[in-house]
Amino acid sequence: RGVETAEAFAAEARRRGFQATVVTDPRRAVENQDIVVSSAPRAADLAKVFDPAWLSPGAFVTGVDLGRAWQCRDLGQLELLATDNHAQSREAAATGIISWVGEYDADLSEL
Repeated sequence: RGVETAEAFAAEARRRGFQATVVTDPRRAVENQDIVVSSAPRAADLAKVFDPAWLSPGAFVTGVDLGRAWQCRDLGQLELLATDNHAQSREAAATGIISWVGEYDADLSEL
């Protein structure tokens, strides 16, 4: 949740042979990346810091945080938007658990 813990995580990743860089700018975190995993905590005051327009074509994104950190207005413009369960996602949108209320292109099992 902070730069100190991010640095520790990056150091461990590098120790295991991965490339890891800590950034504090949300755009730098996702721009030009092949794989993006967002895992923001549930909080009423959480800012939508990631813009899908920053993603490279073909990038894979998994919103472990149910997309809480993403600006939802442009999610429908992604190449493919998948969910693990259509009915569950519609219900979660209706109750405000997730903010994306649009349709999904596929179910993960279909991929």
